[in-house]
Amino acid sequence: MTENFIVENQEIDYYISPLNGIWMWFKLQRVIKSGKATSMTYNNLAEICQWYGFYKKARKYVLKALRMNKNNALAYITLGNLKDFEAGKKYFLKALKIGSRYDYQALAYLAVYERDNYKESVVYYKRFFECQSDDAGYVYWRALLNVAFLDIGAAVKDLPLLFKKIINERLYIPISSMGCLLFAILWSGALELCFRENFIVARATMLLNSDREKEAVDMIFDAASKGKNKKHIENGYYYLLNFYFDRKEYKKCIDIANKILIKEKFEGAFIYKIRSYVELEEYDKAIELMKTVKENYKINYSLWGDFNIGVVYYRMKDYDNALKYFNKRIMSNQDPEALGYKGICLEETDCYEEAIKAYQRSLEYKQDDRWYYRIANLYYRMNDYEEALENINRSLMLCKDSYNYNLKGDILTSLKRIKEARACYKKAEGLE
Repeated sequence: MTENFIVENQEIDYYISPLNGIWMWFKLQRVIKSGKATSMTYNNLAEICQWYGFYKKARKYVLKALRMNKNNALAYITLGNLKDFEAGKKYFLKALKIGSRYDYQALAYLAVYERDNYKESVVYYKRFFECQSDDAGYVYWRALLNVAFLDIGAAVKDLPLLFKKIINERLYIPISSMGCLLFAILWSGALELCFRENFIVARATMLLNSDREKEAVDMIFDAASKGKNKKHIENGYYYLLNFYFDRKEYKKCIDIANKILIKEKFEGAFIYKIRSYVELEEYDKAIELMKTVKENYKINYSLWGDFNIGVVYYRMKDYDNALKYFNKRIMSNQDPEALGYKGICLEETDCYEEAIKAYQRSLEYKQDDRWYYRIANLYYRMNDYEEALENINRSLMLCKDSYNYNLKGDILTSLKRIKEARACYKKAEGLE
């Protein structure tokens, strides 16, 4: 066994427990004394120091690692982690530029630090571990990650390999570490037995976020064909539909809705299919489907039908028909959203005073900065600056965004309160 192989194998061992970290420290010091230290030896010492909070010493070791090998991608990642993001980002990018089996690790750090995206980071970490050799440290953490990804079967398969590696590599792994792993597997396995459909939906969620969409879709539909809990199955359907809708993949959302509707007349599938048609500006199809649903299916249509038809006509700029359906919704249920949209339609047809009344009625049921903003804007256009100011202040109490500050600046300018107006514009600029 070459020294280089030993060093490569030692990269992750100290993560298993603090005691292993101490043991690894002395082991690596012996490698240095033997004169066989490599760049990875010093990088491993840097990571151990970082783990225990000795950052100054960690920097010293990692810089020595880079002096020995300027193409050590992992050392650049270690150095990046020892700095704040603005300073550290260039080192993560440098590691990616070099290219190595640590690319996924660098991507994971960038996902967290640059985009605050922990879900994406976990995906990269899992890919990173999938690329590594099967030494004990990697197998241990891979098993824990599989539990986190709700892949209990894969975690169980790793256990015999982990025990074999521990014996072969003569590692000391405390009972607490192994106990943590075994408890996680047993507890997750028990939960999966009791809440199978929930687990499937959660796992499908992770697969979708890992760009393994076909697996996720097949998993949810397979669960639907075997499952007994209708509510959990519907949650899975809703998640799939919402996933594609939020990503603005409206055609895929329609395909999923059609696939669901072949199996059952699920209300959520109709809703997302209609909404997708609207976003694709296929208004005739949206209206036709809504009317078909109302006439032929016994679902709780009143909860969404009239309002959604009104929204479609509003998007088509057919304000007369939009108002007809919003009024039907308001008569059956004093819906604040329908009242707000009614106000928009009246505003678009220059009925400003009636629009203000509709917005004010909506606000009686639910406070909403959108409607305060529109009231303020209408009063501003009607040259009633005091009323406009009062309403924009109410909007700002709910939402301090650039739109509100810009409008307040315009109102204050009209009131010749120039200094205050400038302050508002400055705040708006900072939020854009």
